[in-house]
Amino acid sequence: MGRSDSKCGVTQIRTLKVNDKNDCTIFTAPIFYLMIYQNSLDFAQQLDREDPIAHLRQEFHIPKDQNGNDWIYFTGNSLGLQPKLTQKYIQQELDDWAKYGVEGHFEAQNPWMPYHEFLTETMAEIVGAKPIEVVVMNTLTTSLHLLMVSFYQPTKTKYKIVIESDAFPSDRYAVQSQLQFHGFDPKEGLIEWKPREGEELLHIEDLETILENQGDEVAMLLIGGVNYYTGQYFNLKIKTFMLSREIYWKSRRTICTRKTCTSKRPSSILWLVESQ
Repeated sequence: MGRSDSKCGVTQIRTLKVNDKNDCTIFTAPIFYLMIYQNSLDFAQQLDREDPIAHLRQEFHIPKDQNGNDWIYFTGNSLGLQPKLTQKYIQQELDDWAKYGVEGHFEAQNPWMPYHEFLTETMAEIVGAKPIEVVVMNTLTTSLHLLMVSFYQPTKTKYKIVIESDAFPSDRYAVQSQLQFHGFDPKEGLIEWKPREGEELLHIEDLETILENQGDEVAMLLIGGVNYYTGQYFNLKIKTFMLSREIYWKSRRTICTRKTCTSKRPSSILWLVESQ
């Protein structure tokens, strides 16, 4: 059972506990699912005061301006701030490399050969999967290409790809390269789901219109679960119900389910669930 906090306008439902690889607790924090937002400085400052993990701010290097003031840093979706422990962890690997050479694959403090296995349990919890279904591997763009090599199967008449107009640049480049690899002109094969004139957020109705008008030509949708640029959240359950035949979720790893669709629906849909 959760508890209500009328001061904050939020409801606590459970506690998040984060452990390191030695099962030592790094921090715990309550998770909230409801907030009554107030557009005021007082409300923002209140949330800062009551933030249960506010102390973690001190664990990061924050760039400063010419007057020595901390930057107000909103570009974590591109490159996050460096944790102060980063240098220590990297130095450990450099030391093991110097000490063991190639034997570091097995003898290092964090052996390199099974390194991906150290993250399996925590990553499975993040993406809501079983540990046997999860592997941490590659870069985001590489994972995208692996998905599209398998699931983007265009024909002469059904080859177009729909993306958000402000999709992450490397995602756009990956889509363009796939179109070119299959012999299509990205200018013709790439359809952008755009905000309406004078607006910044996308409307699901406009995506429906795209599919209604061009669905016979669309082979794939590549849509972010949360838009990296605006922070807009898309209800994946609703979109999946509306659009899916083959749904592939990618959060720097892959989860797959399959459903049926009408003839005007795309052959495949890649929902991007980013872990910024």
